[in-house]
Amino acid sequence: MPRAATTHPAGPDAATAGAARTGAAPWVLVRANLVTAPPRPRLHHHELENLHLLRGERHRDARALLAALYPLGSRDQQPELRRAAVALARRIQRDLDSAAALPAVPPAPGDELPEDIRALAEQWRTALGVEREALARLSTLVGEQLAGERAWLSRTLADPALQLAATMSSASLAATARRYAAAAGAPDKQLRKREPRLLRTAARALHRTSPFSHYTAVGLAWDGSRRGELPLSDGPLDLDPATGLGIRLTTDLAALHRLVRARLAALGGAEPLTAASLTADDGTTVAFQQPVDDAGGQSRIVDGRSRTVTLRATLAVRAVLGALTAGPRTRGELAALLSGGDPERTPRAAALVDQLLAAGALRRWDPVDPDDADPVRDAAQRLRALVIPGGDALADDLAAIADATDALHPRHGSGDRAAAVEALAQAWSAAGATPARPAYEDVSAARPVAFPTAAWTEVQDDLAALTAVADIFDNTHIGHAILHRSLAAEVGVGGLIPFAELARRLPEFLAGQSLDRDRLVAEVCAGYPAVAKLVELRAQAAAELAAAGRAGQREVVWTPARLRRWAESVPRELRRERQALAYFVQPTGQSTRPDGTPRIDGAVLNAVHDGYAQMTSRFLSGWGDGVVAEVRARLAELLGPDAVELRPVHGFNANVHPPLLDRSFTTTDRPRPELPGGSVLDPATLSIRVGADTLSAEDAAGRPVHPAYFGFLVPFLLPARDAALYMLGRGPLVRMDLGADVERESDPAAIVHHPRVTAGRVVVTRRAWTMPAGAFPVRGPGDDDTTALLAMEAFRLRHGIPARVFVRAEPQAEGAWQQFVAMRTKPVPVDLRSMLDLRSLPAWTAGAARIRVTEALPDTEDRPTDLLTGDRCTEYVLETVVAPGPAPREDS
Repeated sequence: MPRAATTHPAGPDAATAGAARTGAAPWVLVRANLVTAPPRPRLHHHELENLHLLRGERHRDARALLAALYPLGSRDQQPELRRAAVALARRIQRDLDSAAALPAVPPAPGDELPEDIRALAEQWRTALGVEREALARLSTLVGEQLAGERAWLSRTLADPALQLAATMSSASLAATARRYAAAAGAPDKQLRKREPRLLRTAARALHRTSPFSHYTAVGLAWDGSRRGELPLSDGPLDLDPATGLGIRLTTDLAALHRLVRARLAALGGAEPLTAASLTADDGTTVAFQQPVDDAGGQSRIVDGRSRTVTLRATLAVRAVLGALTAGPRTRGELAALLSGGDPERTPRAAALVDQLLAAGALRRWDPVDPDDADPVRDAAQRLRALVIPGGDALADDLAAIADATDALHPRHGSGDRAAAVEALAQAWSAAGATPARPAYEDVSAARPVAFPTAAWTEVQDDLAALTAVADIFDNTHIGHAILHRSLAAEVGVGGLIPFAELARRLPEFLAGQSLDRDRLVAEVCAGYPAVAKLVELRAQAAAELAAAGRAGQREVVWTPARLRRWAESVPRELRRERQALAYFVQPTGQSTRPDGTPRIDGAVLNAVHDGYAQMTSRFLSGWGDGVVAEVRARLAELLGPDAVELRPVHGFNANVHPPLLDRSFTTTDRPRPELPGGSVLDPATLSIRVGADTLSAEDAAGRPVHPAYFGFLVPFLLPARDAALYMLGRGPLVRMDLGADVERESDPAAIVHHPRVTAGRVVVTRRAWTMPAGAFPVRGPGDDDTTALLAMEAFRLRHGIPARVFVRAEPQAEGAWQQFVAMRTKPVPVDLRSMLDLRSLPAWTAGAARIRVTEALPDTEDRPTDLLTGDRCTEYVLETVVAPGPAPREDS
């Protein structure tokens, strides 16, 4: 991995270690929440802070009084004096031991105690009385604060953008939000019961709880010095729903595939069939690739598995395949063709067709093509063209779904989106299906803007420095070592294995590994010293972070010198010649330089993903052919001539994007992809060479092939053949947040704190606290608002937790998949001084085994005004690129 270098504003490509160069991609995806709201009221904050100060003073007085009483408890003292001193001391100790409840003011001590003791006791009693008065004022303010927060929630839920988005999530949720908004801060008992869910909805609309949702819009910013022919406005992004937003509604492709397949399968002899993907034909046998759907395992994707079928190439088999070259045919048509129209031979021919279908040489025809501009209407058109019994009825149902989807568009529909959602649900139901979502909605700013590159220069420099050490935090090195070890055991170092064999055996290779993480890592490290070095470096960084947390430090700094040492320590054989990382960051501060230009003073890292426009791909078509052409040209330069695109969809809407390279693989769901002006490569023609430490793909002529994946779908959900191609492409899986490493090595019964980690101006890891669910003081059934507030305030001050945080409730997770699901649980922004939030915490944390509390950075109530989106919660996807050789072209 090359060392970091200075990133210049005009599209940096500064020389780094060796011949590699590190720079920034010209495109920047901007994600902004559509809803804004003023800060919540803070009526009780001053009194709460005053009460905390008074409590501290009272405790100091109490401890001083205890110290003075201690000698009077001696058995050498007079019994009356000793009894009075012990009674008062016990009373004071109970006061100190009380975490939240404030004791009543006791009577003044009697004359049996010395005058100086009585004076100290009176001082303590006075402090207790003053504190009780402050507590009474706080209790009054808490009620007013709760009313103010409810009024704030009503105003937030009334926002038109929230209403539109909430309707897409759930029509019933949107209806509840409308009723709460209409209550104007005075909800009835039934609405108050729904406040936890409504608050979570408001949080999704206002804050960064997930990168993409109905409640966000995306925009494209482009480095103006590398704009090519792109027309760019100066910004900010136009996020006005009436003028600047483009809305794209798409049908749930997985549900659409399954609906059409089920309806066609019900036609019996009239069901249209087609040939499975032919992968090999040696004259004696033929091999087919057959997709296998698993609706129960992955409801959002189709054909998540595949199987290879080999049959004897009999005359009958070839006759069936030949009959299907012109297009799909029904079972009855195929049987009639095979029998030559002889009624006596037709039953045997029909049985052969059924056998080939069961074996996998034939498959059910599916008219849904995700590359269509309108997959629903185009599928209906194909059905009508086929002229089969029942085809027109299905086409009519699909047309009804398409019309109902169009009616959801705010500018094209009836204006009553809730009714439109209900109509769409009825259209699906009439067709025989009930999808999880009626439709998916992407909202984007229609016009790209110039990215304020100069303002981000220092932050991008720091991201370049992090890119130089990304291999230390890349989890794929262990996975590649496991795969390399399995293949080396089969064919030896230097050997070749057909790609088809790798794809067939990949599940076997991975399933044969130990489920004990520590044991698996130890086994890999024993055979791969380079991987062991990376594991050691990461473990050292995590151990340092854990030690800093135990010492009470608030921050750990990764200095430039440390990052250089780490970069130099990355083994040469694991350094990628080419790499692009997409950093999801939020600005945390902004200032003005002496020359009057803006500067981003800092950013916090939310996530790291693969780059090369992967996070931008699904939105590209909404910004026109010019943007797509520019991205394609840049990717061709960055990835080089060996790159071949892997473009599966499998019913996953977010994986649909235009072709981004001139060469593309056939995939299990695209056996014959259309690639105008480009070439298609069958993975079956590849061979895999086992190097000393790595695997590489070669085509039939021995030329290197580098798979490139630009989709959103998590790669391990791809079928084995597509997943094998992805692994050969060596896409990174970088996780720089070491919080999980710290927690894994800590006492599960303890409250574990780890500090913030910073590298230059970038916060790599937020401060966090993890604990068993029982340690987090959520409001109990008998607690009143003031008691719950004081208990939480005491807890957070004791542990140094800020008032505004993100809380993630993690369920009990035993297996690897359950652990992955637990990690993906969405966090909730929580103000630990908010009365509504404290009331909602029991619902938000119900069923949790552990609680993770993370500092809210940037502050959810005090964000900097963004250069491109104003006062909205905003996130940028900045790509840092490592490429060999000369710098990519610059545009004047």
